[in-house]
Amino acid sequence: MRGLTRREALAAALGGVAILGGVGTSRVALAGDARDTLPRIPVIRSRNGVLQATLTATTEPARIMGVETEGLYTYNGRFVGPCLMASPGDRVSIRVLNRTPIDLNTHLHGFHVNPRGDGDNVFLSVPPGEELTTRVTLPRDHDSGLDWYHPHVHGVTNESVFKGLAGPFIVRGGAESLPQVKGLVQRLLVVKAHQFVPDVTPPTMVPVTQANSANFTFTVNTSLSPNLVMRPGETQLWAIANMTPGAFLRLSLAGHRFMVLAEDGCLGYYPWVSDVLDIPPGKRFEVLVTAPAEPTTLTLSTLGFLNGTVVSPAQDLATVEVVGPSADPVRAPKRMATQPGWVAQTPARRRVFTLSRDNLPTGPVFYINGEAYGHESLHDVFDVPLGTVEEWVVRNDPRLASGGVSMETHPFHIHVNDHVVVGRGMWDPATGKTTSYQPLLPFGPKDSEVVAPNEYVVLKMLFARFRGKTVFHCHILFHEDKGMMGAFRIVDRPVDDSDGEHSGH
Repeated sequence: MRGLTRREALAAALGGVAILGGVGTSRVALAGDARDTLPRIPVIRSRNGVLQATLTATTEPARIMGVETEGLYTYNGRFVGPCLMASPGDRVSIRVLNRTPIDLNTHLHGFHVNPRGDGDNVFLSVPPGEELTTRVTLPRDHDSGLDWYHPHVHGVTNESVFKGLAGPFIVRGGAESLPQVKGLVQRLLVVKAHQFVPDVTPPTMVPVTQANSANFTFTVNTSLSPNLVMRPGETQLWAIANMTPGAFLRLSLAGHRFMVLAEDGCLGYYPWVSDVLDIPPGKRFEVLVTAPAEPTTLTLSTLGFLNGTVVSPAQDLATVEVVGPSADPVRAPKRMATQPGWVAQTPARRRVFTLSRDNLPTGPVFYINGEAYGHESLHDVFDVPLGTVEEWVVRNDPRLASGGVSMETHPFHIHVNDHVVVGRGMWDPATGKTTSYQPLLPFGPKDSEVVAPNEYVVLKMLFARFRGKTVFHCHILFHEDKGMMGAFRIVDRPVDDSDGEHSGH
């Protein structure tokens, strides 16, 4: 892998825009504009086909909103971990030194890589004081775009991400490589949330057991409401990640529209446009944003989201200052990635997964098909034959076994293999019957999809290339830690199922 060009090195030194390669000469000056205050995230790049990164997970104070803050777990002393960057075909080695009081591992969220051994293996964990190296090789046809990394030790996943252990991981060659996009300013916007203990100096993150999302403050690249500069008419490429453990973002840019090119680190088959960009926890989007033709100031906001009784607050996230000489806007491509042939195949098997919860005297518990996950139990492990296409129906049952309802939306996430969404509808949990169904044209592959109360979604996926045991779960990480996760094995041997239907596991 080549090193930085002189132009890229200059732009990186000037700060501001996160220059992630390929920025045209006419755009570099913007990175040095003092009015552009978006913090730059340090980048660790692969070189000569190898990415080697050493990350120290520490409890030392880190800066949030420019102030040293305590009560955190961070990679290399930063609330947003370093941005890792590699290309398809690269070998990746991530060494994590655990200097926290909890067990850790490393999950490569959104990646199609080996889940066994020292790969993307969420069943490994290292105790405090020890270290773990994760090693994978990215397939040469790996999807390109914005993914991320974080610990995934069941029971403390929520705590580790809430306190700061998460960072972006970019696979080169995605939206930024499209002919219409080359040369545009590229921005990386990592949204995280924090909540401080009241009236304590220095600022200290609350313990995860006391966290209340209604009291969260969102930051972008650790900054509170940074200023982003655009020229009138200019189009920029924004890569946006929700790295909160459970908050929903509903992004709005003062009535302007987002042109979506990629979702969950994968180019779409065609672009789509939205006034409001809904980003559940764990999800990423890469979008084109075009400034108005006249100088003005806009506000990038999250509009707030009520998930049952849990509030994700509304907040202004950034200002966008439109100033300077005019630029010509860019038209999005009509087509991008090519839909693979397996999307049209008849699935070899259908599985049904029902998400639910209950409130027990000891606290809430979350289920998939009536079972709460535990590493010590193998009852929830089933086999999927390598190379087959399956259809998974994921349903949200809001009824509580102890009485009442919990009208929560769940972002359903799958490890190792991405899926496409081919339909969604409503169902009656009392009878198990569907009340509506709408087939959908897939936008492209993704690794998570929201399922609203009394809704079901139909996911289709090819279990390609990699064998091994892995998981699926709700990416509200408190729900995952409290049981809403399942495990399965991708295996060579066929599964005996004469009727081809499988309800649950």
